[in-house]
Amino acid sequence: MTDLRDIERLVNSADQWEPPTEAELAAAPLLEGWALIKDADDEDDLPVVMGIITGHPIVPDGTIHFGAECFAMDPDWTWIMTMARLYRLGEPIWANPGEVYGNDD
Repeated sequence: MTDLRDIERLVNSADQWEPPTEAELAAAPLLEGWALIKDADDEDDLPVVMGIITGHPIVPDGTIHFGAECFAMDPDWTWIMTMARLYRLGEPIWANPGEVYGNDD
């Protein structure tokens, strides 16, 4: 399911916060092959980010990781903030990173 309103909401939310510093970004885990996933059954209607993680303090490198619900995102696709932590974004899994996938039941 593609809903660019979700991306617009995340980017607009990012405008309300100070962007992460270079030091914060350098310390953040990296997600490669990432995508935004949306669960139609989620009451908050917020997408989560998933991808192959590197540099997480608990999750082993190379693990497919589902982050917490996202609330802010860099418009240039370099970082995303979830309810739990900041992530650096590498290459997306899809050609168009602005697409949000999930069940549309």
